[in-house]
Amino acid sequence: MNALHTEEIGSGIWFHTLRDSRFKTNRISVHFLSPLRAETAAGNALISKVLRRSSKQYPDYQSLAKALEHLYGAYIESGVQKRGDCQVVTTAITGIDDRFSLDNASISAQMAKVLSDILLCPVIEHDALNPRYVETEKKSLIESIEALVNEKRAYAVSRALRALCDGQAHGIPVYGEKEQVEALTGEELLAQYVQLIKHCPVHIFFVGCGDDKPAKQIFADAFSGIDREPFAVSCLSPLAEKPFSTVSETLDVAQAKMVLLMHSPIAGSDVNLSAMRVAVSILGGTPMSKLFLNVREKESLCYYCAARYDSYKGIMAIDCGVEEEQCEQAKESILKQVEALKAGDFTEEEIEYAKQSLANGYRCVYESDVSAENFFFGQLLLQTNNTPEEQFEQMMKVQKEDVAKAAQTLTLSLVYVLKGEGEA
Repeated sequence: MNALHTEEIGSGIWFHTLRDSRFKTNRISVHFLSPLRAETAAGNALISKVLRRSSKQYPDYQSLAKALEHLYGAYIESGVQKRGDCQVVTTAITGIDDRFSLDNASISAQMAKVLSDILLCPVIEHDALNPRYVETEKKSLIESIEALVNEKRAYAVSRALRALCDGQAHGIPVYGEKEQVEALTGEELLAQYVQLIKHCPVHIFFVGCGDDKPAKQIFADAFSGIDREPFAVSCLSPLAEKPFSTVSETLDVAQAKMVLLMHSPIAGSDVNLSAMRVAVSILGGTPMSKLFLNVREKESLCYYCAARYDSYKGIMAIDCGVEEEQCEQAKESILKQVEALKAGDFTEEEIEYAKQSLANGYRCVYESDVSAENFFFGQLLLQTNNTPEEQFEQMMKVQKEDVAKAAQTLTLSLVYVLKGEGEA
C-alpha cells in the first residue's frame, strides 16, 4: 500500500508526497483550487497557458526550453479541470530521478525551482502579465473552446450538464466563454493572477521515486514571501432542485445524441458511494451492462449507450447515439433498465462482473504518476482520503440490497437531445 504523506508548508498550502520505487521519474505539480465563477473561468484558463511559457529567469520560451533540455528533457504541462464546483488550475513538471543523471545532479530540486519560478516569478511588463504570449495563448484557448463542438458525444453531455446546472457553478464551462477570452487584456490577467496566488488554496504533489525534501523546501521558501489570505473552497455542494425538463438543440450531425441526467444525494464522502459505483457499472459501465446488452445489442436502439457518475455532484449521465426517430423508444428502454436496477432485478453474476471491472480501475492507479496523482487528489477533494486498496475493500463488501437501495435514490432530472443533419 502506497501512503500519501501530507504537510502544510504555508498558509493554505499543502505538500503531498506519494513515493513509489517502481517509478523512474518524479512529477511535481501545483494545483490552485479556485471557485468556478463565470467572471474568472476564462481568465484562469488563460493564466495556466501563459505562465507555462516563461519566467523572469527564463524570459522567453526558447530559454525555458533550453533549461528543460539541460534537465534531461524534463517537460511542463498545464491546464484547468472542473471538479464539482471548483476550477483547478494546474501546472506540472516531470523529469528523471536524480540517480539516473550522468553527474548525480539534483534534477528534482532544479525542476522544483523552474516550476516555482514559472508560477511565482512570471514576466510582467507595463503592468501586464507576459504580453509577449497573451495574444498567442488567447488564440490557442479560443481554438480549444471552438473544438469542443467537433466531439459531438462530449459536446452533448456538456450541453446537457450546462442546462441542468444553469445558474449554478457546475454549469459554467471550464474554459469560460469565447467572448470572455477575446476581451481579456494583459492588465486584467495580471490582476486575476494576483488574486489566484493570494487567495486560492494550493495543493502541491510530488509523485515518484526520489527525495521530496528539496522540492518541499523550495516551495515553502518561494511562498513564504507572499502575503496570502486563502479563502475556504469546497468542490462539494448540493445540486439545486429543479423540475424535470427536456432540452433539444440542432446541429450539423447525422446521428442524434441523447443524454439522460439523473441526480442523487449520494456524493462526496457518503458511505453509499461504493454501492452507487457498483450500481452505475451494472447499468452502463461495461460491455456486460444492462444498457449495452439490452438497449444496444438486444433491441438495437442505439449505436452506443453508457452511464457514468459524477461523485462530486451526485449526477449520473446516460448518453447514447441514436437515430432521431428512435429517441423516444430508446429513452423508454433506458428508463426500463434503470427501474430494473432499482427493483433489484439483476443477478449476482452481474454484480461480480461490475465489481471486477471497477477493481481493474483501482489496480491501475499506480501504473503512472498521473493516474496516481489524479486518484489521491480526487480523494482529497471528495473529503474521503481513501487509498485504492481501501476503496477496493469497501466495494467488495457491497451487497445486492445495497446496490438497489443506492439506485433508488436516482431521480430523472433532464433529457437532452442533439438533433440535426449532415456529417457527425
